[in-house]
Amino acid sequence: MANEPKPITDPLKATMARITAKRLALTVEDHAKHVATEVHAEVAPKGAVPPEQGWMSFAPMPSDLCRVSPFFPMGKNEMAVRPFIRGLAITKSAWGEVTYTGPKLSTFEEDVLLAVLALLKTVEPTGDDKPVWNYTGPLRPILTAMGYKRTGSDNYRRVKTALELLAVAGVKLQTKRGKWAMTTMLTWAGGDDKSRDISVTVNPYFAEVYAAGAVNLLDLAKRAELSRPVSKALHRFATSHRGDWRGHFLTLAAAINLDLDNPQKELRRQIKQAMAELRKVGVLSSRSKFSSDDVVTLALATGRPKAVGA
Repeated sequence: MANEPKPITDPLKATMARITAKRLALTVEDHAKHVATEVHAEVAPKGAVPPEQGWMSFAPMPSDLCRVSPFFPMGKNEMAVRPFIRGLAITKSAWGEVTYTGPKLSTFEEDVLLAVLALLKTVEPTGDDKPVWNYTGPLRPILTAMGYKRTGSDNYRRVKTALELLAVAGVKLQTKRGKWAMTTMLTWAGGDDKSRDISVTVNPYFAEVYAAGAVNLLDLAKRAELSRPVSKALHRFATSHRGDWRGHFLTLAAAINLDLDNPQKELRRQIKQAMAELRKVGVLSSRSKFSSDDVVTLALATGRPKAVGA
């Protein structure tokens, strides 16, 4: 009949048609899991990627300098005026790279994201046992997970601003075989200014590909004891290693996103302060030191909790 659709003879178009049909038959959560499976198979075809080697649960990085996070230690003045970052390499390896595009993010936004991810692990799965990527409820549990003692209007506004930034923060994975995937960190956030209730939905694609299994409450409790943004960045870096780390302080400064335009004297001071705080809360042992030849040794304390991002 004249109105019957013509058969698809082009192999590429036929393949794309099958992919589209499969996509439409899946829920967003199921498709996110399917994408994550394909990506992980591309990156680690013979097994799981060691999670302790990178930011979140990804990235077997051969160079310590590549252990980069999209979150920066920032002061209040820096947080007031944020540059836009495009294509920041979080990970580079033999299989490809992961890049970040979006506003410059601080360790406060990282605190909020980690708190939400940790809280999601306390939410009971739905009847079909699918993971829940939404937290809806009071702001208080988020602030408590971050180490704050009170809610307060100022903290409410800060968390609200952080969610706004995370909602437009983009992460892209590109493999050398041509596979690529990009996603924002959050899908949606909303709330009520009067009751200070809040609702946050983590993007299931981000959660499945990057963040699934990446945070536990013990990690967050230890991080919440740290008061300095640089200490939190150093905590992230130090606990991403199985054993001791040893290297030049400028390599470490670059890896934890310190401003390398600052004088070296200032960079040394920031790192030494952060090391002292991490020793105080029991993350680093007394073997951690800053030697006279500018080489830093980071030695983790015995019996430490599993690292954030592992």
